[in-house]
Amino acid sequence: MPHNNAKLKKTGIIIVFLILLAIFCFLIFKFILSVQDTIDKNDSYASVIEDYSFMIGCENLIHCETEKNGIFERTYLFNDYRNSDEQIKYNTGLFGSSFSYVKKGILKNVSQFRPFPNGLFPSFASQGVFFVHYSNVNCEQINFNSDFSHNYLAVSFDRDMHYEDAIKLFSETDYSVKYCWVNTFANEDNLDSYFFGIGLPPKAEYDQTITYKHFKQAFGFMVYNHKYFAKEDIVAPSQKFIEIISQNYSDTETNFMMNDFTQIKRNLSAKNENSSDNLKIIGVLIEKKNGQQFIKEDADILLKQFDCIHTISS
Repeated sequence: MPHNNAKLKKTGIIIVFLILLAIFCFLIFKFILSVQDTIDKNDSYASVIEDYSFMIGCENLIHCETEKNGIFERTYLFNDYRNSDEQIKYNTGLFGSSFSYVKKGILKNVSQFRPFPNGLFPSFASQGVFFVHYSNVNCEQINFNSDFSHNYLAVSFDRDMHYEDAIKLFSETDYSVKYCWVNTFANEDNLDSYFFGIGLPPKAEYDQTITYKHFKQAFGFMVYNHKYFAKEDIVAPSQKFIEIISQNYSDTETNFMMNDFTQIKRNLSAKNENSSDNLKIIGVLIEKKNGQQFIKEDADILLKQFDCIHTISS
């Protein structure tokens, strides 16, 4: 009898051990799947970061390179949208992730880049400027905050324009068109009560704040990379815009960038505006060719000079 009890006890210990081992293996497997899912998402983000920066109006295109250091290890190397010489690394793997500067400067703070990839892009707050659709007739024509310096002005038109006409409008002036705002909306969209910001909107938990509850994201394309004095022209930017949205994106459930591309393609196709010749430009972001900042009087002069301007924002 004592022998049988010992045998049963031993069997019980083995069963408990096997159960605990199974639970442990399950948790490890679940953890690995979670890490792999994160890496797959990050790879998906990295593949379209440059195209997205082209479409939302960054000062510099964000080039992102991916280094695969193993099944569960990645290093993403990208430049700061405000300074293309600043190189930042994002390392991620089984045991967490971290940001670091390739060439760390004095008092550099990389926490501003969290989370990946949202933190790589400018936000409404950092850019400040916004567009207004011409259907919004109850808005101020000039929104200029004299308390801050302004490198750019957002000029919204009172009509649709072709790309060449929008560029030509400022070709003989002291201003240069940095970015074109495209009418990416569906015909049935209600646009007369919103402002359209350059950059990413605030996080969902801040969407209902007084500052941003009437804001949506603007989409279009950059005309050149960097500031005007060091500009690198983008070849056929309107055609590049069409090529980006015309791709078939499969990861639209988890990648907000691909989801945006797909929605824009759907809207433009429905209006038969999914070619560079048929794109409708409804606003532009301009900077001074001499590199100086804008003052309120510049906005006043522009409004008097061009009868096609609906609003101007700093």
